[in-house]
Amino acid sequence: MKGVAELKKPGKGRGERPHGPHDKHNPGVDLSLINVILKGIDASSRDAILPVLRRTQEAYGYIPKEAVFELAKRLKTTPAHLYGVATFYDQLSLVPRGRNVIRLCTNMACHVNGVESLLEFLRAKLNITKENTSLDGRYTIIESECIGSCGRGPAMTVNDDSYYNLTPRKIERILARYK
Repeated sequence: MKGVAELKKPGKGRGERPHGPHDKHNPGVDLSLINVILKGIDASSRDAILPVLRRTQEAYGYIPKEAVFELAKRLKTTPAHLYGVATFYDQLSLVPRGRNVIRLCTNMACHVNGVESLLEFLRAKLNITKENTSLDGRYTIIESECIGSCGRGPAMTVNDDSYYNLTPRKIERILARYK
């Protein structure tokens, strides 16, 4: 979204951990971005919620709790409703994600083709344990139910790029593109 990227301050948003819920003194959440996010949006329309949440994520790198409460006021809805929408779509996140988001398909078609061993390989390669984001903030792994490539599994996406018929060797070559 034009305008939002220009307002982002270096070091804020992606890769940083959020402060406590509703922390008005959180220096990492600049609520003035909400004005840019809502520019050109009909705030009275329920159809605005998903585009607004996407713009919010684009602006901050995730959807901060503080922004949810401010958006709820402006969109005349409840924070619970916004949380419901944000948690329904795995493309949206309430916590910071890495610069590169890996969605690894774990549905049955990919499962029978060995996706579990690839998930273990990815976690070890990227040094990801219980949390889904690497300590350096470069990668986040999301186990996705389906990415629409059942005939070519195991499959994954990295950001907006799709990869099929994965092996550990292929994954190493793919990851080299996203340093």
